[in-house]
Amino acid sequence: MMTFVPLINSVDGGDLDPFQVGDHRVEPLRGCVLRDGETRHLRPTAMAVFLLLAARPRKVLTKEEILKSVWSDRFVTEGVLHNAINELRQVLGDDPKKPWAIETIHGTGYRLIAEVVRDIPKTDTFAPRANAKGGNSWRSMRVAVIVVIVAFSLVFLVAVGVILYRSLVHPESERISWSEERGSPEDRDDSDCASFLCRDTASIYALESYEQGVSEAAGGERDKAVLSLGDALAADPAFVHACDLLANLYDREEQKDRALEVLDGCGEAAEGKHLFYFHLLDRRRAQVGEMWRREKAALRELLRFDDDHPDWTHRMGFFLLTHELDCSKSLHWHQKAVDAESSLRNVSYLAEAQLRCGQASTALETLDLVSPEDQQAPIFLFVRGFALERNGQVEAAAGVLRRGLELYPNDPGLRLALGDLKRRSGDPRGALELYQQAYIESRVDSDDEAALCLKGRALLDLGDAAGAKKMAEAALGLSAGSLEVDWLLGVALTELGDLQAATAVAERARGKLDSSESLYQAEWVRHLQGTLALKKGDTAAAVEHFTKALEAHPLERLFFESSRDRALDSLPQNSS
Repeated sequence: MMTFVPLINSVDGGDLDPFQVGDHRVEPLRGCVLRDGETRHLRPTAMAVFLLLAARPRKVLTKEEILKSVWSDRFVTEGVLHNAINELRQVLGDDPKKPWAIETIHGTGYRLIAEVVRDIPKTDTFAPRANAKGGNSWRSMRVAVIVVIVAFSLVFLVAVGVILYRSLVHPESERISWSEERGSPEDRDDSDCASFLCRDTASIYALESYEQGVSEAAGGERDKAVLSLGDALAADPAFVHACDLLANLYDREEQKDRALEVLDGCGEAAEGKHLFYFHLLDRRRAQVGEMWRREKAALRELLRFDDDHPDWTHRMGFFLLTHELDCSKSLHWHQKAVDAESSLRNVSYLAEAQLRCGQASTALETLDLVSPEDQQAPIFLFVRGFALERNGQVEAAAGVLRRGLELYPNDPGLRLALGDLKRRSGDPRGALELYQQAYIESRVDSDDEAALCLKGRALLDLGDAAGAKKMAEAALGLSAGSLEVDWLLGVALTELGDLQAATAVAERARGKLDSSESLYQAEWVRHLQGTLALKKGDTAAAVEHFTKALEAHPLERLFFESSRDRALDSLPQNSS
């Protein structure tokens, strides 16, 4: 027999004895609620939330308080709290519109309005009853217990067989309807959960595993995220959102075959549910195949179905900025995401877009919207460090990034950011050390590639073009399509005097850019062309290329400006 272990070991004195709420008996150590002879089990997170509410009945607990108490060791969204509250309401038979047990305080949190009775008999449901017949009775009871276990096992196996049969023969019939499992969507107090996500699975366990995977992916814990998403798909093989995110994780590691395999596994389910899910997977498939026009078309369709959800508004914002360099439209979509939900993620994304559009002071003001509790998150520290540097506060930026590394010593992104700061501040040797540490700590191939490229840039600053060439060749083994890697290789070859090979790399990079239907990393192609033009004595062309690189990527302002100024200094005195 498994014993329930609460997530919180002490609630106002650590009282884990059974208590009564209405006509429901709650047994924390068993993780269940009993009523009229029926036992309903709760997941550990739901029971932990219940204990918090019951410890302070009729007192409003904010969402932040509950999240910090129950999920203190991991970053989660409010969706997991909503799921726990919905599970409690389902077990208690509580109507969110006319609650008798849990009241929602909109915009704030929840409170338990039912009376909590603590002084109730402490019975041990599993203890054998005393019997005058002693040993014979105990042996009889053991036989009875074994018979019951075998009977339940047979029932369980039959049930599993029926479910498997129905899922294979009639895939839709094995799905519990939304109203049967959790009540209709309009009864849910779950504003942060998009309607299509809520309806994507009838399994509470699958949804919680997916939320966990989202949190782990956002925190850079790729391996854990893959396991959590695998759990979600094991509980519900037709969970399209889980397929979508899992495919994204494989794609980021350049495991495109595995990503497509995951998408194929959910394709039929997506088509059978709703057109929204078809476009969800079509967008991911386009992203994996780098078919940018198709991805934009899929994004438009997703926004047509779900036009105010921040998932799609901020993705459209980044698409327009990354692939079309359209700052005006991009910032519009990111602002819309923040207006819908001023979460840490959406505010940070808006600030990052503002930085990439050259609005450094506005980005700092945007980051002030983040709550104090979230200002210790890696993504906030990362973006704020860049924002401070772009506003000329280099020492403050270094302090923020160092604090981030104290909190998250194994985060390669923060270490790369601090290395960038050192390199731009004229300390390429210190930057190289940080890049090397980040490369050792990196957890996915995209981190490896970034660290190798940055190591190559630091080596160029130190005059080691041969070492930079080696870094570029190593990075090419990870991602043949990266234009920044082509830039590094081409510039290194130019510095080594092999202009023929450098020109071939530049032409290859330009061809990839022209055929990609995207302006992503166009600045590196421009800069490589400018470097070659300057080396060949065509100073006017070099100035033009460096200027276009600067327009494409204001984040690299100092680097591109220095290249342009160097070219301008080489212009004849009578040239404009």
